[in-house]
Amino acid sequence: MGSRAAVVLNGVQTIKQALVKQAGDFAGRPDFYSFKFIGNGNSMGFGDYGGRWKMHRKIAQNALATFSNKKSNPIDKTIATEADVLTH
Repeated sequence: MGSRAAVVLNGVQTIKQALVKQAGDFAGRPDFYSFKFIGNGNSMGFGDYGGRWKMHRKIAQNALATFSNKKSNPIDKTIATEADVLTH
């Protein structure tokens, strides 16, 4: 991406290997200058993977679980649908 090195993955098995089996190795985000201006540099979507990101994710998951219907969770269905679209 410009002057930065990038990894391009091709094929379902390769993508699963990277994002599931080696998730920690591929979880980071690039340090783009513009990301510092989104959410004052504290955006969960553009933040780097690490302790702070994990804490924010845990808080977000707990909030979603608290406010979602346990019997019929529409968020789970949406996530599953989007994952299916991305992998097919």
